[in-house]
Amino acid sequence: MNAACRVFRAGGFVSLVLAIPLSACFSDEPDLTGGDGGGEAVVIRLTEALRFVPDTLTITRGTRVRWVNESDFFHTVTPRNTSQPGVWSRRETSGRGPVLEHTFSVGGQTYNYFCEPHESFGMVARIRVE
Repeated sequence: MNAACRVFRAGGFVSLVLAIPLSACFSDEPDLTGGDGGGEAVVIRLTEALRFVPDTLTITRGTRVRWVNESDFFHTVTPRNTSQPGVWSRRETSGRGPVLEHTFSVGGQTYNYFCEPHESFGMVARIRVE
């Protein structure tokens, strides 16, 4: 969700700030406001179409990435090279919701990863850290 689309609560009511087009709040574009870990995370969706969306991402060092399962399928987020500097540990999920959150602290790396049961269907992805 775009940072400008945050929900504000006042007096028990929930409202959206609509100073921007409402469509910007529901974009397929990743939110790239990560950084020091204190801001929003870039979200990668695990989908029913057996894909990571986006499947290719370039970020700066210090960006936080959150993988979220949007399907009812069993998925994994498995790094191709588990000994690579700054890599995360394999995670799995059997249902909808957050799977993994990782802050990329090592620049100059490209991390290739896949979903173990769906790799042959093309569920592979890459993150490049500048």
